[in-house]
Amino acid sequence: MDTNTGSILIDSLGANGERIKGAKAKFLLYNHRLRSLDSAFGVKLNGNPVLLADVPAFPNGSADFIMDIDRYYSKKRFVNIQPGDGAEFTETFFLNAKTAKAKFPAKTHPAYQKLITPLTDLTDLQKAGLLNLHAKAAATLLANDTNITDHIESILEVRPARLIANVKEGLLDLVRDSREVFHSASGISHSFNKPWRRIERDGSFKTRDRQANLQLTFATNSDGQLLIDMDLDDNQGVAHAFDVIGHSLSGADTHPYNIQQILLALQGIDPGYTLS
Repeated sequence: MDTNTGSILIDSLGANGERIKGAKAKFLLYNHRLRSLDSAFGVKLNGNPVLLADVPAFPNGSADFIMDIDRYYSKKRFVNIQPGDGAEFTETFFLNAKTAKAKFPAKTHPAYQKLITPLTDLTDLQKAGLLNLHAKAAATLLANDTNITDHIESILEVRPARLIANVKEGLLDLVRDSREVFHSASGISHSFNKPWRRIERDGSFKTRDRQANLQLTFATNSDGQLLIDMDLDDNQGVAHAFDVIGHSLSGADTHPYNIQQILLALQGIDPGYTLS
């Protein structure tokens, strides 16, 4: 049976917007009408778009297009190839957090300067979380044109997706006055050790981003000093971001390497470390 054919030109980009180089890729087409028209292409990406030739086309051009690149999350999209035409796609791929390796900046990086804990005591995931949070906080402007990091006095604790910090006393009022940036949020899941107590009334806020949103939850003590629990995104936000990019994610994962790629690809914020 003669079959009409077309082609697909695919440009594969990482979260940083650069073309992926040196990775093996499999591109699979599962035809919606005939299994005998399924196609498979194995290539090594060299930093240029890849041409997939002689792809079945209308009336048999409807297919699921699976894109599987080594060490990246896979993607799937629907295609309907027309005879003689070349379909062109530019796709962004996120590295799989479970196999990605991080290269961190020097110890002089601004994110490290207010740490109470020695930098050498932090795990890679803690460093990644700290750098993600610092970058997002530095990009979050307040009503007086300062940013969140300007008001951090010392960082007491770092986790992969959150940190605890002493902050200047004026920060709470500035956040309350920055309603174009923040909205009120529940802080009930954030607990503080004594003598700190969570500020229950108008004391927790989130930025208005649909993904990689920054949450600040404030606590105070008997002297009126302020402490914040700062965290970046939640499972729902990560799942939404992966949906925007086109990755499937079974069980949303706030792994800091996923957050780093969301910040880069969707918000143009560079946390200052690289993944490979």
